[in-house]
This record gives sequence, C-alpha cells and structure tokens, in this order.
Amino acid sequence: YSAKKILRAAGILEEDKEIMPRLLVDPNEAVCPDFTLEDYAEAQEAMLNETTNNEAAIAQLVTLWTATNNVDKRIWARQLQIDLDQTKEAEQGARDLQDREVLQKRQEDQLAIAKERKKNRAKYQDVSEEAPPITAPEIIPSYATTHLQKG
Repeated sequence: YSAKKILRAAGILEEDKEIMPRLLVDPNEAVCPDFTLEDYAEAQEAMLNETTNNEAAIAQLVTLWTATNNVDKRIWARQLQIDLDQTKEAEQGARDLQDREVLQKRQEDQLAIAKERKKNRAKYQDVSEEAPPITAPEIIPSYATTHLQKG
C-alpha cells in the first residue's frame, strides 16, 4: 500500500485531494528576489530564445515568482483556517468533556446524598415550620374516662 491509499482508507484523505506539504514561512512576508543578479543568470538563459531577451526573461521570472507566491498565500490562508478550525474543535471538545465530568460529578453527589438520606432518615427528617405549642396538651388518663362513662 502507498501512504495515500492508507490515508484514504482511514478517511483522513479524500480521493480528489493531494497531500500538500505544510508551509513553514508566511509567504505574505516574502520579497521577490532580484532576478538581475548573477545567481539567476542560469534561469535567465533558460528563458532566452529568438523572441525573448534578458529583460523579457527577467519579467517572466518575476511573473512566475509572483504567481507561485500568490498560490502559496492561498495555501497559507487555508492552513491558518484549518488550524483555527482545529483549535476551535479542540476547545469545544475540552469544554464538552469538562461539562460531562461536572454533570457526572453532580449526579454522583446527588446519588451519595440520596443514599445518606435513606440510611439516616431521622437526621434528614423535615422539621415543621409551625411554632411549637405554648401550653402542654391535656391528656386525660384512661381510668378517668372509664369512671365518667360508668357514671
């Protein structure tokens, strides 16, 4: 298998997209080289023919460099967008994970409280909000009620 086949099988690479090497330098900050220098004489000679002189060859080299730089700028912008999207997805995933952990902790705490309440019912018994009685209740002994009934 080739690397592309493996990546396609894993769903990482789509069929119609090629793997692009990642740009490490921002092409927006690149400066067009001076093609009139001796370092570029070989490139100038390759462009020369009956209809193209040195000035035209230099102009073509500048045009080619500019076109390549414009493509690199678009690739750079796409890389930045992908990085931003991945960062947002990672942050959202982290927030979702944190939310799930908080929810799970809250549910565990509620379950522990419910078990504790069930285990110690007297401790968690609801207290009446009414004021306590001011006078003691009158409790009539049972012998007195029987004596009254016999009469």
